[in-house]
Amino acid sequence: MIYTCTLNPAVDKIAHVDSIQLNQINRLLQVESDAGGKGINVSRDIKILNQHSIAVGFLGGSAGTIVEMLLKRENIDTHIIDIIGNTRTNLKVIDENGISEFNEEGPFILNDEMEALLEYFRAQLDRNSILVLSGSLPKGCSSSTYKTLCEIAHDNKAKVFLDTSMKYISETLKASPEYIKMSAKDLAHYNLIDAELTESEIKTM
Repeated sequence: MIYTCTLNPAVDKIAHVDSIQLNQINRLLQVESDAGGKGINVSRDIKILNQHSIAVGFLGGSAGTIVEMLLKRENIDTHIIDIIGNTRTNLKVIDENGISEFNEEGPFILNDEMEALLEYFRAQLDRNSILVLSGSLPKGCSSSTYKTLCEIAHDNKAKVFLDTSMKYISETLKASPEYIKMSAKDLAHYNLIDAELTESEIKTM
């Protein structure tokens, strides 16, 4: 089984305006809502490939209910950890000049909420499992959260795919995830190289 883990999901709202006017009321047009998060997007891609996954993550408040409803509409199986905080809402406004993004920080995750997530993976992962760790971490999660999840996966003989920012990659590398998605910029930074890497240099690393 493939498990995709999105710890800081969101309701992604996309709206259009003719032109954003500062210090004035802007009427949003064609407002659409979608369930957002890197891990959720991985589950979508897996479904397109006619394979099965379970999207796992924290959800709370009315925005969390919307995310869960939207995923059910897409027939994506989920395991939700209910939280006291409210799932974030991100807004993208499209006008003649491009896209302006307004992203919320996200809820604070309590210790017992995190423990519920860890216990779920301890019980579910096995040698036939793949755990996909994607995206940012909400408040309340330590920088070693992905490292802990990776260690739990390896304790259960599961493989780990990691796709997150450099802020969390360095610590997680200590647990040796099998696959890592890293930008050329982050790869150069990790190797203390102050220059843009060429394709041949990337291949030799």
